Amino acid sequence: MKSHDSTDQLKVWIIGPAKLQNALMAQFLEKRTGTACGQAQTLDELHLEENETTIPQWLILWDCQDLDPPRLWRELDISSQSPPRQCLIALFNVGTDQGFEKDALKRSIRGIFYKTDPLERLSNGVLAILRGELWFSRKIISEVFLERNAGAGFFGRTHPSLTRRESEMLMEIASGATNREIAEELGISIHTVKTHLYNTYRKINASNRLQAVLRAGQKP
Repeated sequence: MKSHDSTDQLKVWIIGPAKLQNALMAQFLEKRTGTACGQAQTLDELHLEENETTIPQWLILWDCQDLDPPRLWRELDISSQSPPRQCLIALFNVGTDQGFEKDALKRSIRGIFYKTDPLERLSNGVLAILRGELWFSRKIISEVFLERNAGAGFFGRTHPSLTRRESEMLMEIASGATNREIAEELGISIHTVKTHLYNTYRKINASNRLQAVLRAGQKP
């Protein structure tokens, strides 16, 4: 595991009070993902300055042990502890009955790992997030999508510039489908899926899957 002296090389930081546990988790993730990992008890230990030209786009894994949703959101909103805007954030040590999921998606959190998740799921999820994917259940993504777009009707009514195929793409990513799953479902190649998604993102001014899901039902 890398030391704090080489923060410019790190891609994943584990933030939380359980120093020994998180240090071991960082070692595991580094070995399983091939991605440099580190741990700190607070963001202040990283000596970050809000300078978008120098801060890399890290993935920050935020320990939710003993945190209820209101307290977590307060912590993430505190100026001295708030992660830089360009950092990706995922939550771990989340209880399955705590109700973090929908608010997390709406706050652009990239994924959630539960206390009951095996380590293999953690490493798979970290890799998926670093590839630009979300790590939530398809059920949760669909529920947030439908709630946000209740009454909006078919995508073509709110985004007339979208083709029917592009609208189908949005429906698929709203359910959490991967590019490969979309290709198999629609009977097209992965290259064609990527082309449609590129055009769709451009038309609704989205840069990733999460933005596309949240903006899909908004009127242009």
